[in-house]
Amino acid sequence: MYWYVHTLLRGQYTGSTESILTQDLHVLQSLDNPLDQLFANLRQIRGELEIKFIDFQG
Repeated sequence: MYWYVHTLLRGQYTGSTESILTQDLHVLQSLDNPLDQLFANLRQIRGELEIKFIDFQG
């Protein structure tokens, strides 16, 4: 659930969704513990994953 919330807040699938989604699906299919890699990919693209008050403004 934590990863899901971050993908929504950070707009993970708002740009070129096919390439990012394909990469995430590949991680899910190929690793024993995919969540660590999914978070690493999200940090690499979007930076810090700390949720702040400003994330909910607007």
